[in-house]
Amino acid sequence: MKYTSHVNAIVVLCGLLFSSPSFAEEGSSGATDNPTAQEAAVTIKPLTADEKSILFGTSTDVLDKPDCTGNKRASIDCKDKWHYVTSNEPHHHIFRSVIEDIGGGYVGVGADQGLTFVAWAKSDIAWLIDYDIFVVRVNLIRRALILEAESREDYVALWNVKNQKKTEEIIQKAYADHDDLKSILRAFKRYRKKVHKADTRHLKRSTKYRQNHWLHDAKTYNHIRAMYKADRIRVMPGDLLKKDSLAGINEASRKLNVPIRIVYFSNAEEFWNYPDSFRDSFSNLKMDDQSVILRTRASFRRNKETGDETPYGYRKSRWRFIMQGGPQFQEFLADKKIKRVQHILRKEKCHIRQVCHIGLSDIQTSKLTEKDIKAGKKRLVRPK
Repeated sequence: MKYTSHVNAIVVLCGLLFSSPSFAEEGSSGATDNPTAQEAAVTIKPLTADEKSILFGTSTDVLDKPDCTGNKRASIDCKDKWHYVTSNEPHHHIFRSVIEDIGGGYVGVGADQGLTFVAWAKSDIAWLIDYDIFVVRVNLIRRALILEAESREDYVALWNVKNQKKTEEIIQKAYADHDDLKSILRAFKRYRKKVHKADTRHLKRSTKYRQNHWLHDAKTYNHIRAMYKADRIRVMPGDLLKKDSLAGINEASRKLNVPIRIVYFSNAEEFWNYPDSFRDSFSNLKMDDQSVILRTRASFRRNKETGDETPYGYRKSRWRFIMQGGPQFQEFLADKKIKRVQHILRKEKCHIRQVCHIGLSDIQTSKLTEKDIKAGKKRLVRPK
C-alpha cells in the first residue's frame, strides 16, 4: 500500500473514532459478538441547569381518583383497584423494530416497561407517568436503586430481602427531602417481594432468543442508568384524562425542542370514551413522522389460549399489540365520530389482528422486519 493510502486510511479512522453522536457508547465498535462491547458503559450528556429546570419544573396532576369498587374495572370516574407495579404484558419486543434508535421524547404509563422502550429508542428525554400513586412510588424506588447499582445483577439484588436494610437506607438518602418519603418506603416494603421475583425472572431469561426487557441485557441497563445520571428521565404523577401533567410535558418538550416520538398507553384507552381533555392533550403534543403510538389490547375472548404459533415464535398470548403513526392518531382525535379506541381499530381492521401497524410513515414502515409484516397479516382465531 502506498504512503498516501496509509494516510487516508488513518484520517478516515480518526474521523470515526472522534465523531460525537448524542449518545456515545464507550467501547462499542459495532462488534456485537464482543462481550466487552456488550458490557460497555454508556455516557450521555447531562442536561444543563436551565434544561433540567424546564424538564422538572412543570406542574403535575393531583392523583385523587378513587379506586373502583366491587368488580368494576377502570373508567373515567375510578381507577383499577389493582396496582400494576410490574408489567403483565410479555411480548414488548414486537414494538422494537419501529422504535429502535428513534430518539426524541418518550411519554408512557405503567411500571418499568417504559425503561425498555426508552433504552431501545435511545430517547433523549423520558416522562414516566401513571395515575396510580403506588406505580409512581415504585418507579421512584427503581430510579434510586438504578443510580446506586453499577450492574443489573446488583440492581436486582437490592430488592432481595437480605439487602432490605441497605436498600431502605439508599431510598432514604435519595429522597431525604421528598414530601412522600414515608410512603415511598412503605411502597418498597409492600412490593419488594413482587418486584424482586419479576426481575429475577428477567435476569434468568437473558438469552439471545428474545430480548424484550431492559434487564435482559447489560447494555440496555447501562443506558437507562446513564439516562438517570444525566437527569433525562422524570418520574411523575400523570392521569391520561387530566390536563396538568400532559400540558407540562407538552410545554417542556417544545422548550427543549424534543419531539415526542413514543407514546405508550398500554391498554388504558379501552376503558373509556375519549373526553375533550384527552383529545386536547394529545392533539397538542409535538410529533413528527417518526412518532408512534404504542398500545395493547387485552382480549380473553379472541386471544385466549388459541394455541396458534405466531411469526415471533411464541404461543397462547391474550394480548394484542398495535402501533399507530402519531400524526394519524392526532388526525383521528380531531374527528368527533371517533369516540374511543375501538372505533380506530375497527376502522383500520385491527380488531381482527393480534399485531397491527396502522398509519405508519414511510420511515417507520421501512423498519418493519419480515416477521413484523407476516404478523400484521395474521388474523386472530376466535376460540371455539
